[in-house]
Amino acid sequence: MNKASVGQLVYVPSNTTLKKIKNGTVSDYFVTEVPTNVLVLEEAQHDKLGIHFNGEKWYVTKKDVYDAKVG
Repeated sequence: MNKASVGQLVYVPSNTTLKKIKNGTVSDYFVTEVPTNVLVLEEAQHDKLGIHFNGEKWYVTKKDVYDAKVG
C-alpha cells in the first residue's frame, strides 16, 4: 500500500511481522497467524504505519498492508 492515512482501516495478511518500537529500537515482534483488519494510528518514518492491534500500538511496513474491503 502506498498511501494510508490515520483513521483508515487496512488489511494485514497472515504471516506479517508486526513490531513494537521503544526508544528507536524494536522491543518486541509478532507474526500474524490469521489475516485481520486494523486501524491506522500513525504514519511513521521509514515506510512504517502505527496500527492498533490487540489493544496496543504496533508498527508494520506499508508494503505489507492493503486497503480493507468493507461490505
